[in-house]
Amino acid sequence: MKKVVFEGDSKEMLRSFPTRARRTLGYALDAAQRGEIVATASPVRPVGPGCWELRATADGGWYRLIYVVAGETLHVLVAFQKKSNKIDGSTMDLARKRLKAVTT
Repeated sequence: MKKVVFEGDSKEMLRSFPTRARRTLGYALDAAQRGEIVATASPVRPVGPGCWELRATADGGWYRLIYVVAGETLHVLVAFQKKSNKIDGSTMDLARKRLKAVTT
């Protein structure tokens, strides 16, 4: 089982999500941690190679987190609420910055 490390404020952001979103994302993270294929995961190539997005919907909102596996560690780069069909540019920049920090 891979160790999970939350980068920056990603853990606090995840904790601020509605209960249903936290549970959905928590189950998906647990599966990813065990190396299972997560049905709700999709690659986020603009952030970098090996980055995945997990999705949850709750209380009329869209909740996401982006993670990458580096060695035996799963790094949660960012957790955020999505407000449009595209991921906000500042969120992408933050994810790229955190990816670079964990992979160098």
